[in-house]
Amino acid sequence: MQLPCELTVLPFTPRVLAPGCKKTNPLDTIAFFIDGATRMTESGAICHCLATRPGPSPLDVGQDEGDCAAFLDWSCFSDATLTFPQTLVLRCSHLEPQVAEDHAKWFLGRLHAVEDALEGRRWLCAGRFTVADFTIGHAPLLTRSG
Repeated sequence: MQLPCELTVLPFTPRVLAPGCKKTNPLDTIAFFIDGATRMTESGAICHCLATRPGPSPLDVGQDEGDCAAFLDWSCFSDATLTFPQTLVLRCSHLEPQVAEDHAKWFLGRLHAVEDALEGRRWLCAGRFTVADFTIGHAPLLTRSG
């Protein structure tokens, strides 16, 4: 989007490995977005804000487009559905390996919904890359690095 920004990368989990971040973000979570007086903690909402706030963007699917509802649903699916069990896997894998294995299966089961939606298509909504694709792509990316 070529918007000016300052990116700070924190180690996972910031509560343990970056204790000073709580001064900026009282929830002590990542992601955290600051734009003037705006403070946001939900990744999907941050992406939606970035896709709509500076002006029209092909990353957004407008209400006048047929895939608007699917776009909103997929944009929230990552944080609400995919990354919840994945976070448990990341947190439990070192402490309770059997719990991590169970949650990994749970995550992979939910990932099938994405695979089904993409069958025969390249993008989730509107025939183009949108915020929905970006937010959904985050969880499988973490799987590779986690």
